[in-house]
Amino acid sequence: MKAELAQLQTQQTQLSEKLGDKHPDLIKVRTAITLAQTKLDGEIAKVVQSVRNEYQAALAKENSLNSALDQQKTEAQSMNRKAIDYGVLDRDVQSSKQIYESLLQRAKETGVSSELKTSNIRVVDAAERPRTPASPRKILNLTLALFGGSLFAVSLAFFFEYLDSRIKTPDEIRTHLGLSPLGMVPAIAEGSWKGLEPLISTGVPPGFAEAMRAIRTNVLFSSAEEGARTLVVTSTGPGEGKTTIACNLAIALAQSGQRVLLIDGDMRRPRVHDVFRQNQEPGLSNLMVGHAAPSACIRKSSVVGLWLLTAGRVPPNPAELVGSQRFKEFIRSLGEHFDSVILDTPPALAVTDAAIAASAASGIVFVVGAEMTSRQAAKIAIEQLQNGRPRFVGAILNRVELERNAYYYSGYYNREYVQYYQAAGR
Repeated sequence: MKAELAQLQTQQTQLSEKLGDKHPDLIKVRTAITLAQTKLDGEIAKVVQSVRNEYQAALAKENSLNSALDQQKTEAQSMNRKAIDYGVLDRDVQSSKQIYESLLQRAKETGVSSELKTSNIRVVDAAERPRTPASPRKILNLTLALFGGSLFAVSLAFFFEYLDSRIKTPDEIRTHLGLSPLGMVPAIAEGSWKGLEPLISTGVPPGFAEAMRAIRTNVLFSSAEEGARTLVVTSTGPGEGKTTIACNLAIALAQSGQRVLLIDGDMRRPRVHDVFRQNQEPGLSNLMVGHAAPSACIRKSSVVGLWLLTAGRVPPNPAELVGSQRFKEFIRSLGEHFDSVILDTPPALAVTDAAIAASAASGIVFVVGAEMTSRQAAKIAIEQLQNGRPRFVGAILNRVELERNAYYYSGYYNREYVQYYQAAGR
């Protein structure tokens, strides 16, 4: 092919001297040169590919042989190590066998010699039984056990107390949460009240009622501002009794002669309508979407001076309704008709409704379940509420087990005073 290509190139040179560039014979020769060059390149590529394939096969075979060689070397080294270990063990066996035979021979010799000797042992004095035992020393052991057990028990109690991060006392609210304690509400036994929740208007133990009145006084003295007082009542998580506190705080304010509106702002899990045995609709959600007028939603309760605004139909977007401009304007307009507005909101750690509602309120009352809420969770909830820079009125320690944990609350609760007021109430 190279010879044919050279011949065609020579022919092209000769024709180009005689003919023009567009002559058919010259064009034909050029076409033939191009075809010959293409065939030549193809053949060269085939040869190169064939050589490359042979090289790859040889390389793969070389790698396989190297792997086999390395494996044989590894096995040979392993066999050498095993041979060394075998030699060491064999020497130990031979050495042990020699020692055993030597000891066996010595034991036989000792047995024979002992039979030939006579005993020179005689009893000088007979053994006497002691009158008192040398051990154990019971009184000393019991004293040490009592002291050690008491020390261990006290240390263990302090250790578990250190690990327990739940909030138990009002001082812990002030120290760890940075809030002013408004008071603590004692836990009361089931069946000691009428209705779904214990309300001071329907009959509850005197200690519970006095605690709510003390909290009412602290809330009234917490701010000297004029105009309506709008308070958001929330907690860290569910089950801490925020709805009970909100309802009783509203009743206590109404009993002091104020016009109070209790709003069920928990449109996700409303409960105020069940507590006061009212219809859920129309309510706050109906009012915010424009399906009802305020006069149709706000209704009187059985308590003089207390009005209710229930949650209404459960909406798909409670946070958007609470954060709307219409809600803020509605809250501001309530100051013309009421002295205090209590807004029961969802837990702060679960959803953002409480933080949004707090921006339209004049203060926040934070409810903490005694021995229920950890300090870390409560701090996170307060941080979320502080995003809108609200004013915290204080915190209430709820469901305090005074009888069971008298150790914690002895400095805050005196049984004699409560019994005095109970006797006066009877």
